Amino acid sequence: MILHRIFRPSVLDRLFDDFPQEGTERTSDRRYELAHFRWTVRRDVEDILNSRSALALDISQWPELEKSPLNYGLPDCSNLSAANAEDREWIRQHIERVIDLFEPRLRQVRVQIHLDEKTGISQMIFRIEALLDVEPSPEPVVFDAVLDVSTQLYRIDR
Repeated sequence: MILHRIFRPSVLDRLFDDFPQEGTERTSDRRYELAHFRWTVRRDVEDILNSRSALALDISQWPELEKSPLNYGLPDCSNLSAANAEDREWIRQHIERVIDLFEPRLRQVRVQIHLDEKTGISQMIFRIEALLDVEPSPEPVVFDAVLDVSTQLYRIDR
């Protein structure tokens, strides 16, 4: 038996006005199928990676600040080098951490880094593996993210 599962959109998606030309809102309990739900998670992970944390200081003595909107996004990585293994590992760990903190629909997030021989150090490739937190059972998801080192922008391939 094939189950047809539908999912409730995130709060942010429910706030978007998809039909601004209409005078009234459509039903407030919009539902997504799994493919669209995955797409919204991918989009939101890409937004997290392309956001920069406003906190540039060590907040370890204030653990409640860790989930603050001020800490949303990655720290600035512009002073790091893709050629340096320690810098690459630092970036990988921070990607894993911010997704864990700010994307509640994903569990058991693991990030691997790959270097592309063709692009050298101009791009860094990350594989993000996680479980999408859906009922009745979590769904595995994989996102391939590319960091353009010169622009510091991440793109998650569709």
